[in-house]
Amino acid sequence: EAEEIIRASVTRRLFEAVAKGDKTKVKKAIQEGADPHAVRADGMTALRVAADNGHIDIVRYLFMECGASMDDATAKRVSDFLVKKLFEAACIGDLTNVKWAIENGANLLAANDDGMTALHIAAEKGHANIVRYLVLEREFPINVKNDEGKTPYQLAAWNQHGAVLSFFILEYGFNPNVAEEDPVREDLVRSPSSEF
Repeated sequence: EAEEIIRASVTRRLFEAVAKGDKTKVKKAIQEGADPHAVRADGMTALRVAADNGHIDIVRYLFMECGASMDDATAKRVSDFLVKKLFEAACIGDLTNVKWAIENGANLLAANDDGMTALHIAAEKGHANIVRYLVLEREFPINVKNDEGKTPYQLAAWNQHGAVLSFFILEYGFNPNVAEEDPVREDLVRSPSSEF
């Protein structure tokens, strides 16, 4: 009985640390015997709590290092969070967080309700550094069209973003006068509604 009380206490500490995003305390609780597969009375696992709070480093630790199982709802929550972070970073020109979201599994082909991908968003906002990264380092297709039929190049042109246009034409070799094949629209994955 004393052992059960100790285990319950350490598992409670695990859930508290997960909710706060304190990876050090999460690791300590696991080392002290907390079960990474434990389920609270409300049916939530530590992995799901981490996903719901956007603590991707803890999700990764519990899943990859502790072997916690990920159900479909948790996987979707993680995916939605990463795509949201990707879109937010593309919108404000934050290359560090664009890279972080992608390295942590954000789907590059995700599109918002308007068919806008991270590349569309970055091009529309004039963030040439992100456009360059997505196209050159991540090989993102530049001819993807949003729901209005606009490519990232067209959005940059409409908004008069010279640095983005220069990248497309001078660095990438894009010729706006040559029609390119339309990409397969089914490749885009709709993400949850967002303001981006």
